Formats: sequence, C-alpha cells, structure tokens
Amino acid sequence: MNSERITLIGAPPSPYTRKMISLLRYRHINYEIIWADPGTILDSDEIFTKFNIEKPKPALLPTFILPNKDGEMEAVTDSTPILRRFEKEYLERSVIPDNPVLSFLNFLLANPPLENLFLPQQMTKFLIIFLSTH
Repeated sequence: MNSERITLIGAPPSPYTRKMISLLRYRHINYEIIWADPGTILDSDEIFTKFNIEKPKPALLPTFILPNKDGEMEAVTDSTPILRRFEKEYLERSVIPDNPVLSFLNFLLANPPLENLFLPQQMTKFLIIFLSTH
C-alpha cells in the first residue's frame, strides 16, 4: 500500500468531491484536502504555483495533485479515471466488483455519457437497489 499523502482540492457542496472523499476514507488512503471555492481556487494561480504545476484542463472539482507516469506532480480531474487508477495503486478494500457482470454494470453507472445512452435517469435508482440486494 502506498503511504504517501494525496492532496485533493475540493468544495463541500461538490458531489464529486464528496464521492472521492468517501472513496479515500473507505480505502484508508492517506490524504489532505484543500477546501476552496471552485471559482476562486481554480481561476487563481496561487495553489498551482505552490505545487509548481499547471492548472488542470479542464478545471474541475475535485482536483487531485498526483504524480504522472514520469513521477512529476500534476493536477488531475475526473473522478472515475482517478477511482480506477486508485484501484491499481491501492489494493486493499476494492470498490470495483470482481464479478464481470457487476463490474460492467458499475462501468455503465459510473460513466454519465453511457448512463444517458443506456439507462434513463429514473432507472439508475432501480439498478442500484437491484445490485445492493443481489
């Protein structure tokens, strides 16, 4: 397990920030959070100058400060790819099902463009109930 502390920039009302904090807590991943107003922090150079990195493109919350494949720090957004990255880097307490069918359903629910193609918004609730009872 990687013991380095991960830096996360987020805002309390952001559902994706809450999703990722829940993931970090559940997976016991060491993190620090910088609470900030999204309009201020992502438009400001201050935080990114502190870490000596470029602003994320696109500028979204949550933003993680993570090493890239060359080991250099970068700002990373989009919670689903980050979640999948953590699945590879932190082996304990996985959140993606081992069962291929459930894993595929998880993929469909976690990707909004696909969610809109395959499932009407109202069906998501029924699918979650089904998955939690089987």
